[in-house]
Amino acid sequence: PWDLHDSYAVDFFDEDDRIMNYVGHLFEGDDPVIPRDRLIAIRFDVAYASDLAGVGVGYLKEMKCINADLGLYEPVIDIPVAFGVSRKPGQETPITKLKNFVYDLSALYDIGVITTDSFQSKNMQQDLVRDGFRSYYISMDRNNQAYDLAKAMIYEGRLHFAANKLLMRDMINLRIIGGKVDHLPIYSKDIPDAACGICKSILDNLETFKNVSQRYQLEATTKLYQELYHKDPVVENLENRIKNIFGSK
Repeated sequence: PWDLHDSYAVDFFDEDDRIMNYVGHLFEGDDPVIPRDRLIAIRFDVAYASDLAGVGVGYLKEMKCINADLGLYEPVIDIPVAFGVSRKPGQETPITKLKNFVYDLSALYDIGVITTDSFQSKNMQQDLVRDGFRSYYISMDRNNQAYDLAKAMIYEGRLHFAANKLLMRDMINLRIIGGKVDHLPIYSKDIPDAACGICKSILDNLETFKNVSQRYQLEATTKLYQELYHKDPVVENLENRIKNIFGSK
C-alpha cells in the first residue's frame, strides 16, 4: 500500500478541508523541509475527474562548483514535497483547493514562480497573477524538454526528489511513446509531471532563485534589531530607578 503522504483526497464541499491540513507540518516548525531563506517554486499538474492532480514544491538548494579553475557552477535542485491530490467519490478536483495551497504557503515563504500544464487552469493563473504572483503555463506534453532537463540533472546527482512511492513508481515506468514521454495504461505521470515541471520552472528563472528570500531578510533584520536593542529587565529596572531619583535628562 502507498504511504498516507503519497496522495490526499480533499472534499470539494468542505471549505475547511485544505491541502495544508495534510502537508503543513512539512513547512512549519524549526526544521522545515525547505529552508526559510529560499524562494520556492510550485507546480500543478491539474486533473479534474480522471487522474490525480500532481503537486510539487521545490527550491534551488545551491550553485555547485564543477570547475573551480573556470569558475563554472551548476544548479542543485531539491523537490522535497511532491504528492497527488484526488477528490471524494463523485467530485472533481477543486481548483480552489490548489489556489488556497498557494496562499497558505505564501504566508511562510516567498514564492518565485507557480506553473501549471493545463489551459483549464487559466482562471487560477489569472487570479494568482492579479494577486502579485508570477504564474504561467508550461506544457509537459508538447515536447520532452522538461523531462530531458530533469534526466540530465538526475544523472549528474543535482536533482533530488521527495520520498514519494507513487512518484518513484511512475517515474521508473515512463516510456517514450510516439516520440513523447508518456505512461503505460496502468500507471500515471501526474506527480512526475509536477516534479519535473518544478525543475524547468526553476531553471527558467534561475537568476530569481539565486536570491535570498526578501521575507527572510526582513525577518532576520528585525530579529537582529530587537536583540541589539533589547534591554535586560534588571538593567532596565535599575535605569528607571536612577531616572526617578535624578530626573530624566
